Amino acid sequence: VNGCTTPVDIVLRSSDHALISAHKANLEQFSKGFPDVDSVMDDDSPVDLTENRETLRLLMQFMHKQKLPDVSDLTGSRIHLLFSLGEAAEKYFVYSARQCAVFILRMPQVRTTVFCYAAKFNYPAVADAAAPYTLGEALVNMEKRMWGYPTTVYAWVSPGIYSTDGALRK
Repeated sequence: VNGCTTPVDIVLRSSDHALISAHKANLEQFSKGFPDVDSVMDDDSPVDLTENRETLRLLMQFMHKQKLPDVSDLTGSRIHLLFSLGEAAEKYFVYSARQCAVFILRMPQVRTTVFCYAAKFNYPAVADAAAPYTLGEALVNMEKRMWGYPTTVYAWVSPGIYSTDGALRK
């Protein structure tokens, strides 16, 4: 992060092999998905993560005491980065990044992707708002987009019957 003077004490390696400098204390303070500082062995080896460099660099900006990055320009050809940020924020429980992603995900141009994301991570109000725009999608396409999350498929094919967490609505 530009202007950060905190010494680097952990290095993250992205899925595209970029090395990202980080701080154990910040990872612990700003997320719930990384191990506590005391539970991490001091090792100079990079920690391999599944996210790409662009996503991790953006996510790390949410883990500093600074103004949050502006993600409102992540539209059009850059919308994929917003969804990657949202996935990483959910995975590592970076609450500030989660809220930014959810706010932007209300964009009408990407309703099917928004529905899948919202259903997958249990944002029912967002999923409900996007759902009507997904009705023209083929079941096979929705199943592919929600692979590994069968309850979201149930919620989609049975509106009003299942909630996004897979529980039957009463």
